[in-house]
Amino acid sequence: MEFIVGTVLAGVPIVLETYEHYGRLSKGCSTFRHYSRELAKLDTMMKTQKTLFRGNIIKLLTALTNDPTARDLLTPNISGQWEMLHISVLCGQDQNRLEALRETFDSWEATLDLVHQSIETICLELEGFRSSDSTETLKQLAKRFRLSWKKTEVQSAIQELRDFTADFNELTARIVSELKEVKSNPSAPALRWRASQLNSLEQYRQIRVASHSLYNTLAVKWSCPKHQRHAAHIAVIRSSPQWDLCVKFGMAIDPDCPQSTGRETPIRFEVEALDPNSPMQPALPPAPEWDTIEKMKTRSLAIRPATKKKSKKKASKKVRLRTASISDPKPSASSASSASSSLTLVNTASSDTVNVSDTMANLSLVDDFCHHFINPQMYPQMYPNNSYIGYIQNDGLHRFYLPGRQAEQQMSLEDIIAWVSEDRISRTLPRTTIANLSYLLSTAILQYHSTPWLQNTWQSSHVRFFGFGTANLSPDVSEIGPKMPYFRAEMPQSEQSPGLAKLDSVAEDAPDPDLVCLARNEPLFRLGTVLLELGYSQPWARLREHALKNLPSVQHTGYHVADKLAQAPMLRERMGPKFMTIVRKCIGCDFGLGESDLANEQLQGAFLVDVVQALQGVERGLKELAMRLG
Repeated sequence: MEFIVGTVLAGVPIVLETYEHYGRLSKGCSTFRHYSRELAKLDTMMKTQKTLFRGNIIKLLTALTNDPTARDLLTPNISGQWEMLHISVLCGQDQNRLEALRETFDSWEATLDLVHQSIETICLELEGFRSSDSTETLKQLAKRFRLSWKKTEVQSAIQELRDFTADFNELTARIVSELKEVKSNPSAPALRWRASQLNSLEQYRQIRVASHSLYNTLAVKWSCPKHQRHAAHIAVIRSSPQWDLCVKFGMAIDPDCPQSTGRETPIRFEVEALDPNSPMQPALPPAPEWDTIEKMKTRSLAIRPATKKKSKKKASKKVRLRTASISDPKPSASSASSASSSLTLVNTASSDTVNVSDTMANLSLVDDFCHHFINPQMYPQMYPNNSYIGYIQNDGLHRFYLPGRQAEQQMSLEDIIAWVSEDRISRTLPRTTIANLSYLLSTAILQYHSTPWLQNTWQSSHVRFFGFGTANLSPDVSEIGPKMPYFRAEMPQSEQSPGLAKLDSVAEDAPDPDLVCLARNEPLFRLGTVLLELGYSQPWARLREHALKNLPSVQHTGYHVADKLAQAPMLRERMGPKFMTIVRKCIGCDFGLGESDLANEQLQGAFLVDVVQALQGVERGLKELAMRLG
């Protein structure tokens, strides 16, 4: 239904305004002394076409809404009133029959554009007469009118307007008839979701809650007096978390990188977020395994070297054990036991005592997180790979793990697509890779929408991959396969607090500064544009520039550009009709519900089925096809 509503609200006022523009031009010409009867004939014809057009639009609006003000919206003073129209969308009706209207409505939309172009052609001819202001020219106005209407261009425009209006009215009548038939069928079943789909939605909700809690924790507790700003990245979670237990996030933070150039060394770690309201006690991971006390002593010495102060007597190694309560936030030795050990070493060469438990437990006591993690004496020598390093208790319990040293290079998805487009002969994004990335990005929408991690105007430059750069990319970009995409959120350091705070607005977050977007749902629209970038393997700026050349000026909007690209045969030939349909659903937030807010569970369920699971099916189909082709 949304594909009808959107075009009616966007296209019809433009055509009606063009009719009004003709009326103003005609009225100006009628004040001339030598008024031509040819102009009177033209006025009659234009008023007839406008009446037919307006009458059919009223019928269409009546089929779409029960709002009594719908007829008033077709008056000359229509500005500012369309947003107040209450659309009564056919929720719970036969969605298959509504989808069958799409092809008819595509023809309806194209015919509407042709009607508008024909009216503009006639207006341009009339403006030519108004520009003639000399006395001698005005005396010959009647003769010029008679001659001008015999010109092929004008006669063709008049005939085309009649033909296009007739076609438009016939298509409108067909759409109205089908809508009435669908609306009058009360026995159509309401939307129902399978138990597995409801479970998935609940798990996505848990991820959103946990990620929001993680953001709040970093905003309050991440202390860094050195760097003014940080760019935080959170990974897409491929597998669903266990219910009522915990969610583990891959994280990366670039210090002092307001532009995130990719040259800074990222701080890589994992965070396990536990729901404090969970009724179940989570299964805790095992405690860190140290080979011997001597190894721990060596690590502690590397952290805090011996001072020159001499001790009076050689100190012996001491180990003190402390039994923790069941609420101890540090991991236990086994899931059956809640006891943990706190090891305190006394340096044999120094009187300074290093409490490793303090370093590896409460990270809230750390004054400089960036220095704590980046310092080569502490990372990664102090911690073994995949080791637990401590916790932060704020808005829930968060345990921090170091996954081991990773490659320092990083690339954005936008950079990868641009790199591929530079050499279309030897470089390519395989279709299976495109489908897999599309699936992961659509999953991220359900995982992070309405959280600070996913901006409404996100784009491909906000999606990052760690571990490779342009210097070591293969022609088929196979390095992406095992990598998970990270979503970037740029965060400055506030003056009042040492923590992190989300940027309210960033100039680069508006990829279409010269275009009005007209998107019903910004995050879904941005997903559609990123899928177009992947499908065409070209950056959005280049795709937009090419599409604008083939669109009339009245359609220079982000929505029309994206919809034009989504309907191109090239996309269908490469990725298939199913992928093209998915892209159009995202661009128009078109899921047959009349709902554009992702907080609505019905829309979440429709997005899960029509986009996430559908893209998963596209990926499986392309992999099977690749295997058959060898």
